[in-house]
Amino acid sequence: MGRLAVATNGDGHLAELDALAVAVGRPELTLRGSLNDFTAGTGPAYLARHLTDVTVERYPDDLDVPAVEPILAYLASMGGEPLTPEQESAARAVVRAGIDADGGFRVRKHTVLIAATR
Repeated sequence: MGRLAVATNGDGHLAELDALAVAVGRPELTLRGSLNDFTAGTGPAYLARHLTDVTVERYPDDLDVPAVEPILAYLASMGGEPLTPEQESAARAVVRAGIDADGGFRVRKHTVLIAATR
């Protein structure tokens, strides 16, 4: 008998960062472009075809980022080309508005642990 444990991102994971990338004209910086077809939604059914006792544990959480710079650094880390000055200005404005309204730029995290046996 063996046991498998797989961690993957759940629905809405870092959705605010993905939306920010799209809003500033850089949709290639989103996580969605790098995902394969094994997700928190599809993974349990896929594993159930080959394994038994499939369980799913969800770990939703939030980040409240209190400054603009870490968000800009994240966006810069996701692509080969830097943000243009216009894109950086637009991103800075969106993030600053979130910080001013809520005390931090909220980013949802959602990790899922899928376990199964054989």
